[in-house]
Amino acid sequence: MENKIRHNLPKRFWTKEELGKDEYEKLFNDYLFGRCLSGADFIELLDNHFTPFLKTLGFKGRKNHFYKIENKLLFVIGIFKDKYGGECSLNAGVHLEGYPIRGFFEKISASKVTTNGSIIYKALTLENENSSLKFGMNNLEGLETIEFMKELIKNLAIPFFEKFTNFPSPFNEIRISDLQNPNNKFKEFEIDEKMLNWIHFQIFIARFNFDFGEKKLTTEIMSFLRDKEWNSDRFTSKGISPLLTEIDNLINEWK
Repeated sequence: MENKIRHNLPKRFWTKEELGKDEYEKLFNDYLFGRCLSGADFIELLDNHFTPFLKTLGFKGRKNHFYKIENKLLFVIGIFKDKYGGECSLNAGVHLEGYPIRGFFEKISASKVTTNGSIIYKALTLENENSSLKFGMNNLEGLETIEFMKELIKNLAIPFFEKFTNFPSPFNEIRISDLQNPNNKFKEFEIDEKMLNWIHFQIFIARFNFDFGEKKLTTEIMSFLRDKEWNSDRFTSKGISPLLTEIDNLINEWK
């Protein structure tokens, strides 16, 4: 088992596969029965050591949600605490200021867009691909966890955000052919084949093109989407998708 481990992470960050059975059960029970740093104590550490760090990087916000606006782009950092306590995960999101959140049509303010609501979502994982950040057993380990969180921001989140420096790229490079035949050529931006095939991302691309003056392409995309949604096999019969009304509203709005 030891020979398969290629990192120097504290054992609380090891995966179940990396830990032996006895070690995993002990760690699991320590967190299950609250023998670790409490959520309230960890939040205090975050307020004193993680929030100020993000603010030096230009992010606004507090507690679990932080954001920064650059050239219409909205960069989001989110902390998701496990409902059973003792651990959290860290995520990054990319959105456009003033755009509806994923899966919806209503626009909301930038300060309320979470990583889950961002059109592009990225989980920040440790070098063993574990996204679970256990608080630790005491304040010293809690501070160590926060240092790992800072490293994830510096080494993963910020470089990912920097991929969008040439905005409006990559959004202006996505053609209707990419939506009709989804591919992975934009995967470095977390825009994979599945994303290109997702109806709400396709509507996002249509909205983007309308806002940037590409009316002809917007019309082509919306016509394709309406036909696709009308014939969608997600439903028992054709033409009953609840999204059709919203699509028609947008088509009329963007004429």
